[in-house]
Amino acid sequence: MRRRILLRAIADGGRTLGPVRVLSQAIKAWTPDVAVASGGFVVAWHEERFPSTVTVVERITKEDRP
Repeated sequence: MRRRILLRAIADGGRTLGPVRVLSQAIKAWTPDVAVASGGFVVAWHEERFPSTVTVVERITKEDRP
């Protein structure tokens, strides 16, 4: 079973700003952390890529949204 990490951008008032985006479909992924950054935010998580575990960091900005 794969674990997916999904991103959905939502504006004030609950309006969705585009479709759900898949960030990861790793076999083993840990819960992501989200932090505010200049012009957007940063999402970081760990996922298992045998034989090791890697940290994935993705910066999300307005330009990344559909």
